[in-house]
Amino acid sequence: MIVITGIAGLAARMPASGPFSPSLGHAALGSLIQSASWCQPLRLLMPRPNLRAAPTASDALLTSDTLLTRHALLTNDALVRANGFPPRPPASRPRTVRRWLSVVSRARTFVPPDPVCGTSTRGPVYSGNWAGHVVPKSLYGNASFTASQSEWVQPAVPGDRNYTDYNNAPAVSLWTGIGVSHLMQAGVDSIATATARYKFWTEDYPQNMIWEGPAISAGQVAYVYTKNIGGNQAYYFLENVTTGAYSAFTNALPFVGSDAANFVIERPRGFYLPSFRSLNVWNNHFWENNNSYQLTSSNDRWVMTSSCGSGGTLLTAPSAVSGGQFTQTWSHSRPFRSNC
Repeated sequence: MIVITGIAGLAARMPASGPFSPSLGHAALGSLIQSASWCQPLRLLMPRPNLRAAPTASDALLTSDTLLTRHALLTNDALVRANGFPPRPPASRPRTVRRWLSVVSRARTFVPPDPVCGTSTRGPVYSGNWAGHVVPKSLYGNASFTASQSEWVQPAVPGDRNYTDYNNAPAVSLWTGIGVSHLMQAGVDSIATATARYKFWTEDYPQNMIWEGPAISAGQVAYVYTKNIGGNQAYYFLENVTTGAYSAFTNALPFVGSDAANFVIERPRGFYLPSFRSLNVWNNHFWENNNSYQLTSSNDRWVMTSSCGSGGTLLTAPSAVSGGQFTQTWSHSRPFRSNC
């Protein structure tokens, strides 16, 4: 078991001027859900340059336009919090620290999430449109999960001239999240429009998804971290690790789920599954409050088939988990069923 200080714990120790908003009451939640601004962030966790550390003689600058150094990230808690970064693991877990540092040290350019309200959902219908690894709470003493993270190279998909609207087109959707019938999640879609498109998104299912986050292209590395920070709020950190562009923000979380940790590739909206090369999904962790767990083989392995069951044509399947990572392999796009 890996123990990591969680965002909620950090927020509890912050002054009122910290990056998180006050809890949302039921009346405020109801008003927000019904308003036209339901998909707007509650707060942007923009970097605060006055807390950026000056370089030391032994620390090279990460880029020419930032004063963030590896030394500062490893020693300055205020800097980590003020920039909206995911929490730093304890020094007693050096391998986990190295992975964390690899992600946040490349986060050079904050970009507003620029949300676009989506018109569809990512629903929990498993063997027909999901494949990946799902960790039920029963395997961890009926734990209430609160956060998850994952990292991958965004797969390329062929364009399909029959589709022009990215809201309504076949896609390969990679994501991680917490819950079952209520599901906090975030990921990136490779969308088979006439010219293929690639877009980050978040969702609090059963609400519609929100297209938001930095720009990304096929072949670039995506990192996603999402956490229920309490008070009906979700914290998201979405990074294009290749370019260093990232978005850190909080959204309303009216539908709170905690029953499973999910690491999934999805065939959304009943379309066929576009072809993609085998891809590796790594840095898979999930949390129950401050307790962090690496994804292992102790989970439910979901396989996507054309019939939504064991007798159909295999569309895609994950490998077993090894060292917290797994491989996802495409097999077929058709036949498929629109609903299961």
